Amino acid sequence: MNMETVCPGHKMIKPFVIVALVLLSAFLAAKTYQSIEETKEIGNPIPYEYSISVEGIGEATAIPDLAKFNYSIESKGANTAESQNKNASIGNAIIERLVKEGIVKTDIKTVSYNSYQNYNYDASGNATPSDWTTSQSVELSMRDLTKAPALLTALGELGATNISGPNLIVENPETAKNEARILAIKDVKAKAQQIADSFGLEIKSVSGYSEWLDTPYYPYAMGGGMMADSAMKTGSSPTIEPGQAKVTLHVTATYTLKSDN
Repeated sequence: MNMETVCPGHKMIKPFVIVALVLLSAFLAAKTYQSIEETKEIGNPIPYEYSISVEGIGEATAIPDLAKFNYSIESKGANTAESQNKNASIGNAIIERLVKEGIVKTDIKTVSYNSYQNYNYDASGNATPSDWTTSQSVELSMRDLTKAPALLTALGELGATNISGPNLIVENPETAKNEARILAIKDVKAKAQQIADSFGLEIKSVSGYSEWLDTPYYPYAMGGGMMADSAMKTGSSPTIEPGQAKVTLHVTATYTLKSDN
């Protein structure tokens, strides 16, 4: 019997078999290489990892550009209406003067207002109704510190009492805060590297970060209400020096350290 007659397609089957054998050989070679590499890896020690938290501090300075003052207005009258009218008259005159000098009304804030009756007490402790007192406290924000001396003197001349301040503030501390952050991060990096070197380790990555700002210290150029009241009584203009404000930023970073041993 002629084989070509029985299996007429056997010549076409051979190429497919050859291709299959080639692919199988390539697969087996790849698996063998993978097994060898895995065996090598098993023989190597697994590096240990450690975590440390380090704090860094950065400081920057800024010149305060906002001064806050407080003043009071106190008026007496035979009755509530009279004491309130007197108080309102003084308060309106002060606001008019402040606005005339360039203070916007949004920088003038009434903090408290109170109206009450006074009493006289005899030797036996018996109370007798007397006149009425109306008082209010106002917070004043000054953005042009060159105007502060003249305005404080005007407050006293117009009838304000208990003038106190200034509370000097950096209204936008972000520039100084950014400068402090750069220094704090530089500090924390140096400390982390020093620790890693001391233990013969390497820094792998940063796994945590936090920061917080110290309550800024704003130096007082005046001695509070005592100096303001003194200037009010003598008619002299107090000197306002903004000085410098210190911004202190704390940074805490958590580092992952590694060892090849």
